[in-house]
Amino acid sequence: MPPVTVNAILREASKHLAEGRLAECYRLSHELLARQPGQPDALFMLALVAFYTGNDVEMKECMDHLTARSPGDAHHHRFLGEYHMLCDAQKKAAESFKRALEASPGLSDVHRQLGQALRGAGDLDGAGRHLREFLKAHGEDAVALAELGWVELDRGSPGAALECFNQVLARDGSQAGAICGAGYAEAELGHLERAISLLKRARDLSPLDPMPCKKLGDLLHAGGELDEAIPLYQDYLERKHNLTALASRYRTDKWGSHFHTPHYQRHFSKRREDPLNILEIGVGGYAHPKHGGASLRMWKAYFPNAHVYSIDIHDKTAIQEERITIFQGSQNDPAFLRQVAGKMGRIDIVIDDGSHINEHVLTSFKTLFPLLDNAGIYVVEDTQTAYWPEYGGSSTDMNHPGSALTFFKSLTDGLNHAELLIPNFKPDYFQRHIVSMSFYHNLVFIQKGVNDEPSNREQVRQAEQGTG
Repeated sequence: MPPVTVNAILREASKHLAEGRLAECYRLSHELLARQPGQPDALFMLALVAFYTGNDVEMKECMDHLTARSPGDAHHHRFLGEYHMLCDAQKKAAESFKRALEASPGLSDVHRQLGQALRGAGDLDGAGRHLREFLKAHGEDAVALAELGWVELDRGSPGAALECFNQVLARDGSQAGAICGAGYAEAELGHLERAISLLKRARDLSPLDPMPCKKLGDLLHAGGELDEAIPLYQDYLERKHNLTALASRYRTDKWGSHFHTPHYQRHFSKRREDPLNILEIGVGGYAHPKHGGASLRMWKAYFPNAHVYSIDIHDKTAIQEERITIFQGSQNDPAFLRQVAGKMGRIDIVIDDGSHINEHVLTSFKTLFPLLDNAGIYVVEDTQTAYWPEYGGSSTDMNHPGSALTFFKSLTDGLNHAELLIPNFKPDYFQRHIVSMSFYHNLVFIQKGVNDEPSNREQVRQAEQGTG
């Protein structure tokens, strides 16, 4: 049997990448690099896999190697520009797109990307120039026209902006971004009724976009309608700091594979600005030292004044960054957990997204919950494993003794320990310090506090006797 050629491996890896089998693509790309160190196609595919899985450190390393080996490769520069755009590094993105065009002037569609990056970097003249260059080659492209409209607004030309937005809406009247832009332009032109109508429509069409709410609030506030403006400003702030949008941006599975982010936002939003210490169990990326960390970066972005800590069974220190610290060890090791807690000093939030093995979940909770701040929140993800035998759960016995959910369900009675008519009863630590529990699909929130509310049984009996 003839040996497998490099080209054959490359074709197979490309096929796996195109069909979404990232692990296979990753394995074959490393096999290619073992045969031909620095092979550019293998490096590029590794960079793509790292990008799709949120492994920014490895992606940047691969792109640096590619740039050093192939400084004139337009596609590599373009990909790096797209990565910088996702990270909101607009100046770096613009530089990468410029290099892509220098390497290959015929890539006319890069003009649109460069225009978007230049607008974000504050170069409005350059942004307008490249967007118009793109439109010469591609006609009335809706994305480029809308972006040009925002550039004209930023330049103080609402009439020109409105013309761009109206061209988009003439082709598709449901484009929320263009409707919002037209609302902004009409407001600048003094057409307030039309502006308010457009902005309300944009707000309803795009429930995650904060911009219509902000402008609507400003217009109503300026008109003296403060009662209507306040809810719009509140909606603006909620949308601006939306966890679902952040999860998509940082490519974490807390939205998409799961649907946890709305629940997180409900429980965490009031503490977003607090100087918290957050501990997430599990970094992600399995054994690879530079894979994972997507949700850590999401929490860092959502909590601007927090320090995010994490633990993982594998060494993940390579992906540490400012305000993200990672320890190596097992979540099933109480001594290690106590050591981490000591180094943190205070724990405000624990998020268990670790092994999901029921025994490990319970060990972590029983060790860390007593060390949690008195107003802390403990979260357990992926509780579906309480029903999976391979993780120590059961689908047939809803009170299976090894199940994490059996344990957490048993804690709910402790919320009402003051009502228990048991002679000489003394509540345990969990009963005295859990003040609320919230159960969602594959997700549990436990709020810590002082559960010392007395029973009203005696008042009820007295009232009954008084009216009997």
